[in-house]
Amino acid sequence: MKKGKITTTESACIKGMLNDGLAIMDMANQLDRSAQIIEKEVKRIKREVEENQLFIKQTASGNKGVSILTPTGSMRGDSPTSSEEPTSQSTTVIKNSSPWVHKIKNNG
Repeated sequence: MKKGKITTTESACIKGMLNDGLAIMDMANQLDRSAQIIEKEVKRIKREVEENQLFIKQTASGNKGVSILTPTGSMRGDSPTSSEEPTSQSTTVIKNSSPWVHKIKNNG
């Protein structure tokens, strides 16, 4: 059985196997890895996919360092949580805003 970090080739194989709907044990057998390592990589891949659905971190020209909210991320942020009581939006924004967020206009 192989040991050490999963290579980029193995990670690409795992992504393909996920798309095909293979079980974790089958992936582990084919790649000669332990099921725990494969499961950890599957969780990382799923987290990465979910993050990519919420934020765009690269422009079309390849510039990095931007973070753009996708429509899915926006809808997720707009949905109220169960612990919050609905209040006016302006009160919530001011009350929950961080010290580095500034309001540009007071009347708008």
